[in-house]
Amino acid sequence: MAIVITIRRAQSANRDVLRLAARAALRDEGIPRSAELSILITDDEEVRRLNREYRGVDAATDVLAFPQADAPEDPRPPCDEPRASSRWAEEPQLLGDVVISAERARLQARERHASFDEELALLAIHGTLHLVGWRDDRNEERERMVRRGQEIWRRAKNANARSNG
Repeated sequence: MAIVITIRRAQSANRDVLRLAARAALRDEGIPRSAELSILITDDEEVRRLNREYRGVDAATDVLAFPQADAPEDPRPPCDEPRASSRWAEEPQLLGDVVISAERARLQARERHASFDEELALLAIHGTLHLVGWRDDRNEERERMVRRGQEIWRRAKNANARSNG
């Protein structure tokens, strides 16, 4: 079984970059090769609607994650170690859905002086980390999660460049 990543309404996004990012997050978190998730690229209006409907927050955001099941309990704080668990050994795993606002991604990319695809990749990683149990309810958790996402993306880009070079 392979990792299946379905990308819907990609707009002008590079689907290969999104797949690379999500696969890298799963690999770095120790998730087996038999996992499935979907990524939806949409607009602020739809993200706001979903956020209001499912989280009770009437505001748009950059990324939402909707896990299919509870992630395995892991009392360790998020760190650089993969979060492999016996629960993830069961095959196949339907992880859930990641919803990204293209509007927010474009704005954030401009603010960070990054490309749209890179910002989408970081958001795809962030959402994927949520699907496997990462939380960012507090500022320190969010900062740790953002650093983890950047680290995953840097390794993924380097590995991809080596394999294509």
